[in-house]
Amino acid sequence: MLSIGLHDGVISSELWLDVQRKLDGNTQLKKGRSGTYSWLTGLLKCGRCGYAMRVVSGEYFYCSGKANHHICEGISGKPEIKAAEQAVYAELKQKFNEIRELHPTGKQQVSPKANKLKMQLETLNSQIDNLVDKIAETSAAIGKVLEEKLERLIAEREGVRQELDKLGGDKPRQSYESVIPLLDEFPDMPTEVKRQIASQFIAKVLMWEDRLEIQWKF
Repeated sequence: MLSIGLHDGVISSELWLDVQRKLDGNTQLKKGRSGTYSWLTGLLKCGRCGYAMRVVSGEYFYCSGKANHHICEGISGKPEIKAAEQAVYAELKQKFNEIRELHPTGKQQVSPKANKLKMQLETLNSQIDNLVDKIAETSAAIGKVLEEKLERLIAEREGVRQELDKLGGDKPRQSYESVIPLLDEFPDMPTEVKRQIASQFIAKVLMWEDRLEIQWKF
């Protein structure tokens, strides 16, 4: 049981979250296995509320905002994992076919400052995604505390993005040349490898009943 007090915390919120993540990995085996069912885990969000879409029975996605927080109507029906993955993969291939035409050599020049900002952006994206998922799994009182930190992270991320826009460096770190051949072998790759490739270029995928919206990192 957790409760909010008026006194200063004994440990920092960052340490508390790190401990909770470790405990999740040790005790919530069902949750740990869910990521093996789809490479969209962690990327796919509910278009209505923005919370993560969770895997159910290894076949379908379900809105965690509805299941855990009861703040969302969720997505009607049973969105199939396979159908969502096929749709996102098709968009991923199309996107890189367009890039290949514009950059046939696959080369890109990015300043050291832009690379540093991109790494910072990736870290912030990861922290934001972790907090969003954590908020969906906690009580309303704890969720309020985490939401305040989430707002600060989002504001910091926006500042980093603005800096990148000025440098013209908000592009994927991995070269086009090395990624495009991987997309041809993508269907046969392990789930975790697919997730790593996709997360290099996709910030998030929003799901509605009738469509998916991909938000790219570039």
